[in-house]
Parts: sequence; C-alpha cells; structure tokens
Amino acid sequence: FLGTQNGLFIFEDDLISNVNSSYNSSSILEIYPNPTNDYISVLINDEYSEFSNICIYDEMGKIIFTSQLKDTKYLINNALDIDISKLTPGVYFVRASAYDSNKTTVKSFVKY
Repeated sequence: FLGTQNGLFIFEDDLISNVNSSYNSSSILEIYPNPTNDYISVLINDEYSEFSNICIYDEMGKIIFTSQLKDTKYLINNALDIDISKLTPGVYFVRASAYDSNKTTVKSFVKY
C-alpha cells in the first residue's frame, strides 16, 4: 500500500501480482458485523494463517490500527475483536498481509 491520491487507494503492482490467483479475499478474510457501530471481528481462515498482519486504514489511507495476529492475546474463536466505537462514521479498509511475503488482501467495512 503506497497511500492515496485523489481519494483513491494506490497499491504497488507487485503486491497484487504475487497473490496466487486462486486466493479469494472472501475465503481468506471475514469482517463482521458489517456495517457496525462499536466493534468488528476480523477472522483469518486457518488455511491462510500466513496472513497474520492486520491493518485498518481510513478513507484517506491513514493507519488507524495495526496488529500481528500471532502476537495478540485477544483472539477469541480465532477472531480478533477490535473496538471501533471512537472512530468517526465512514468507510474503513482492513488489510491482511502475509508475514513473510508480499501476499495481501483488503476488505472494507462501514462504521455508522
């Protein structure tokens, strides 16, 4: 992720090209509930456990939250619960990336 330009997210080309075409972001990363007001749960499918770095970005590309799933003590049923109650309403992006490679996937959620 390089940042934003004119309101668009800009990603390095090699990040996308290194992701196996059989990966489907909906099978790797789940975010629920969506939309939400107070918290989100981020779940990484066990088959894709290498996707252990989690970042949340706002609409301007600013990092709001970051965590490494392997290091966190807050996993409940393989999901990371994140308090978003203090965030302003809007669209946010959760990026899951592999710890030791350029593989990445992004999903959005709405805070109301």
